[in-house]
Amino acid sequence: MNDAKRGIDPAAAPTRSEPLFRPLRLAVQAVGFVGGAGLIVWCAWIAFTRADWSVLASASPAVVAIVVACSAVSMLANGAIFWLAGRPLAPMGGLEMQSVNACASVLNYAPIRLGAIARIAYARRISGMTVGGMAAWFTFIGLGVAAVAMLGAACAWLVPGGIAAAIAVWLTLCLVAGFALRWAARRIDWRRVRSLRALVEDPGALWAAGALRVVDQLAWTGRMAAAASLLGLALDARTALLLATVAILVSLNPLGRFGYREAAVAWLASTVASGELDPRGIEAVFFQLAIVESIGEAIVTIPAGGLGSVWCLKRLFGRSGGGPD
Repeated sequence: MNDAKRGIDPAAAPTRSEPLFRPLRLAVQAVGFVGGAGLIVWCAWIAFTRADWSVLASASPAVVAIVVACSAVSMLANGAIFWLAGRPLAPMGGLEMQSVNACASVLNYAPIRLGAIARIAYARRISGMTVGGMAAWFTFIGLGVAAVAMLGAACAWLVPGGIAAAIAVWLTLCLVAGFALRWAARRIDWRRVRSLRALVEDPGALWAAGALRVVDQLAWTGRMAAAASLLGLALDARTALLLATVAILVSLNPLGRFGYREAAVAWLASTVASGELDPRGIEAVFFQLAIVESIGEAIVTIPAGGLGSVWCLKRLFGRSGGGPD
């Protein structure tokens, strides 16, 4: 498939790639990692010294299985999203992208956002994606995450009625946003961002990836609700959706996901429960919830990421070329 068929303007692609390891970027992420490490130690110390962990002794195996299943669904959905959004820009296989996604997911625990760097390195070396294509790829997916998550949070917080009403309005707004984006794609002079337009106009990238983004957020919500159930917390579906949304958005911050997500979940859960914004009043059980939910993700991410990393390393340092279709 040539660049014209992919919707890419060859003249618009940069002639050289930007360095991945800029000193300022590394310094910011290093400081962010230290801050996140401090937050996770703070959360864990309060959770393990003040909360009651004996409740897990009677945990239902079915609820534990739900936590693990939601984490697996989330990882598979994200891998499929990156594949669907990448196909219009470069040749890549579905199973191939699942391995890359698993590898990137475990590397996101590292100090300098190695997950994103791994995706870039793989897309460039193996799939031959242009720098402009990679910028469009990440921009498209990032905007999708933010838009779907924020619409979900707004509906969970503002739509009256039960969770069914909130989800119905959320899905409607996502559809409206998709149609609005398609409408804008036909009327805006994209010029040097034709790669982004190619994604907006591709049904798989826009609609299928958008649907999977909703599935991903519901999986996060299910994991949050199941983690609360393990701890005996009465967490309604609206609150679970709101907490899951915050966890997703905070995980995207440029300082790193480590620690910030757990602190944000603990603070917001306490705020919703008590109506107080003072972080000094956060109860230990909410730190416990944040830790358990995060562990529920790591149980799947770490082993899957280990297997994916082995496969990616063999591909990166073996032969180059397009992956299987």
